[in-house]
Amino acid sequence: MVLLPFFFPMLRHLLILMLILYGFCAAGQPLSIRFTPAFHPVSQLTLIPGQDGFEIRLVIRPDAPSGSITFSQWIPDRKRWIAIQNYLVQIKAKQIEREERQAEAMHNTSNEQLYAEEIYADGAEAEARYGTFTFSFGHEKVGTPEIQLFNFISSALWTHCRNQTVIMSYWRTLENYFPHPFSFRKEGTGYILYGILSANDENTRQLNALIDQFPANRPVVIDARYFNRMDTFYYPHFRRLLRKNKQISWIKPINGEYQPSSWGRPLNGRNQLNETGVSRFVNQ
Repeated sequence: MVLLPFFFPMLRHLLILMLILYGFCAAGQPLSIRFTPAFHPVSQLTLIPGQDGFEIRLVIRPDAPSGSITFSQWIPDRKRWIAIQNYLVQIKAKQIEREERQAEAMHNTSNEQLYAEEIYADGAEAEARYGTFTFSFGHEKVGTPEIQLFNFISSALWTHCRNQTVIMSYWRTLENYFPHPFSFRKEGTGYILYGILSANDENTRQLNALIDQFPANRPVVIDARYFNRMDTFYYPHFRRLLRKNKQISWIKPINGEYQPSSWGRPLNGRNQLNETGVSRFVNQ
């Protein structure tokens, strides 16, 4: 079959029209994401829209008949769901554009490796289904709609569910498989430290900048509840922070007491903070 040159512009306009119609038709559909991290349990996250917001339902180990952990939370925020829909439309548009490029490439050349670009980052696979389409989180960069969507969901969980220790312990660890904001930063009137602090040039730059700007010798609270562990390379940096401000109060890491042994390597954030000289822990 020979495709005329004007076929592809026509196809583009048709796909854009389909995308607009898709946005109207799929507005009430739930979004379901299945995460399969390399060293932690599989989980199923479902967002179910309602009249004035949406429900977050997270099941850890959904395939285990007796060992699953289920959590559900209503988010009374319709604007958040509209923002999530906008990210989904962007993802769908990118998917349509990629499929169009592949169709054009197949017309112009016999490329045998057109579909070989789906490679997952750091051993963490995540497949999402929304309405009538499926997409995957692969080697996505900061700023892409997939990662913006992931970070937006993280923000909703942190805002509404931060005291759900089992769920947030799992989610904060899961975040490390994907591009995410620096895990030691100012939030509100205090600071948060969470996840895994790996040694690399970018993390070192951001940690040094944070310490340089950190207030000196006045009461500050650092929420380290979901701090997992750090590279020992950063021990001197934390000691420099403690010398700069001796009035820091740390909300102590949960350190694995809420973590089933099947989740892999246990948390040891509290032990590491102790080794750097932290002694002023408070309970939340």
